[in-house]
Amino acid sequence: LMEEIRQAASVSPGERLSCLHLPHKNQFIPNQLEVEKKEVSEPALNPRVLRNDGIARTWWKKDDTFWVPRANVIVSLKTPLIDSCAENDVKARLFSDLVRDALEEYSYDAELAGLQYNVSLDSRGLCLNVSGYNDKLPVLLEQVVTTMRDLDIKEDRFEIIRERLTRGYNNWQLQSSYHQVGDYTTWLNAPERDFIVEELAAELPSITVEGVRLFQKQMLGRLFIEVYVHGNMYKEDALKITDMVESILKPRTLPRAQWPVLRSLILPRGSNYVFKKTLKDPANVNHCVETWFYVGSREDRVIRTKTLLLDQMLHEPAFDQLRTKEQLGYIVFSGPRVFSTTY
Repeated sequence: LMEEIRQAASVSPGERLSCLHLPHKNQFIPNQLEVEKKEVSEPALNPRVLRNDGIARTWWKKDDTFWVPRANVIVSLKTPLIDSCAENDVKARLFSDLVRDALEEYSYDAELAGLQYNVSLDSRGLCLNVSGYNDKLPVLLEQVVTTMRDLDIKEDRFEIIRERLTRGYNNWQLQSSYHQVGDYTTWLNAPERDFIVEELAAELPSITVEGVRLFQKQMLGRLFIEVYVHGNMYKEDALKITDMVESILKPRTLPRAQWPVLRSLILPRGSNYVFKKTLKDPANVNHCVETWFYVGSREDRVIRTKTLLLDQMLHEPAFDQLRTKEQLGYIVFSGPRVFSTTY
């Protein structure tokens, strides 16, 4: 072995294996890790609005508590198209999966350097979330947004992603009942803009690569951009990030009347509703019951605090008494059911 090591060390540059080399330079390794710490009498509770016009709105909150060289950036691309029908919802899911697929190799270096990102759907449209060391965070965000705009959807990758999503939908319907019940509760709370898996799975076979390409242009062509910046970033950085997203996408103005509106079901006092669902898998003989008690608005800080405190008090006894101590053979747990605007 030692002789082989000596021979390998004495090989001339021309005889070395081309596949044996040092790693390439990682552009995401931060160069600036300084944090300008300014003592404050009391940390700010709320973010500030730096920009608010017909195209974009920017929220910013400087880290005044932890003083670490990290930041979080959320870019919410508001569009009414995604929740207009189950078909568009599936197209948007395929698009976000294809974006992540296209960035898989590029984002590997970013992950090694302490940066993470995600492209997902939320109740307002598309959501981009980037977090990590703030020095190179805008570089990763710029590439993600550019990829969304310029994504060339290949037929072979589309088929792979669609097959993966199909398996995911089918497997979801074969899960245990307690894994499924939460999604049905969410759907019942907002049936006009949420879709159950059966509806989404039914749309997949008819969706084509050309359909997703057309939807990509329609979806990104008219948007309202909302940016949230928190951490070791100054207000100038937050505004630059907003300008960067706007300059890359160049969307047309989305009228305020078309902005997605977050709504949650408010149960009348004294109401008692029951929804029953038979699972797709006949071999699964397990049952599940989920009970939801309407508490109030998430915007009410007192209600929010009391709800979370009550959850902390009930969570351990609900699990420990009925499952661990009595050993009845049931899975039992409690927790706050959080909807768009209510508990």
